[in-house]
Amino acid sequence: MAALSKLQKARQLVPVGVDFKIHPMPLFLDVLLAKLNAKERAALMKAVEISRGEITAWQKLDAAAKKLEKELKSPKLNKASQVYATMIKAPGEAILYLVLNSGQRIVQDRIRNHFQKYLPLSLEVTDEVVAATGVLPGTPKFPKTKEQMILTRLDARPKKVAPVEEPVPTPPMSELCARPQRTPRAIAR
Repeated sequence: MAALSKLQKARQLVPVGVDFKIHPMPLFLDVLLAKLNAKERAALMKAVEISRGEITAWQKLDAAAKKLEKELKSPKLNKASQVYATMIKAPGEAILYLVLNSGQRIVQDRIRNHFQKYLPLSLEVTDEVVAATGVLPGTPKFPKTKEQMILTRLDARPKKVAPVEEPVPTPPMSELCARPQRTPRAIAR
């Protein structure tokens, strides 16, 4: 039950409204079969009648996730656009598998940044914005231009807004001209 709960939390990392392609069965099978031995796995697969294709996809999931983990650990990924490009090509189930199973902090951080920062930022580049540059929708150049605009936007540094300084209130003139009053200490001296 804890593993299924963890899978649900990993699935909730994906922002709403994002086209996130995932084949959920291999990931579900991995969570479901994790604690079973080989004999129990075979009995369960036979009883539930899991197809051969789903079993094959489940068996390939670990290898695909390890390959993605190796790419995400690479020190060559030092720009947001590079992380985005790597993650967009990766299968959704491999990404969520890494959320569940990777012990590498950098991998976890890059996945979280992708979902929380890079994907929402990429959604700001709409088809209308690309069409405003003069590229017509439906042409072969359109998707390439859109992708390039997204990568440029991800690598752009946000402009720093200068903090607004509040003016220091000046005391009224009467307080500035008033004579300093003597304190009891000053009188005693």
